[in-house]
Amino acid sequence: MDALVDAFVRDVRQIPEERLETYRNGWEGQIGMALLDAVYSKQTQYRTKRGKGLLPRLLAFHGKYERARSDLRDCL
Repeated sequence: MDALVDAFVRDVRQIPEERLETYRNGWEGQIGMALLDAVYSKQTQYRTKRGKGLLPRLLAFHGKYERARSDLRDCL
């Protein structure tokens, strides 16, 4: 699996910096959280008035899987 992680890192490093975006209140330094957020927020409501949507689920994951926040191998 290290070869897969190495290939991912190599590909990400080839992305031009101008293509990267910073979001207010993002998951800085927490690659696992940022990846989950990016994948699951596609075409979904991030938060709702009734506390539903993606954000409450991300916060639950954030609290339960501390190591996976910044180490993608713990997401597998």
